[in-house]
Amino acid sequence: MQPFENKPGSGALFRPRQKSDNPKAPTLRGDALLQLEDSTLVEIEISAWSKESDKAGRWLSLSVKPKAARQQFNRDRFNQFVN
Repeated sequence: MQPFENKPGSGALFRPRQKSDNPKAPTLRGDALLQLEDSTLVEIEISAWSKESDKAGRWLSLSVKPKAARQQFNRDRFNQFVN
């Protein structure tokens, strides 16, 4: 079986194989592949926490950031496309 690969404009979230003892640990983790206007591909790290409230019901809180530590990446260039 081939490893999972994201296509540009898509991503995936997975539950961790082992549940963490840390209550602040994300419920789901994954990544996405974003294609910028100049066709540059940027890998994005996604973390999600399952939340619940009386007003909103069940929802997900997300953290989305570039995988800058694992790849060469120019944050200023990314920000120019996002902002």
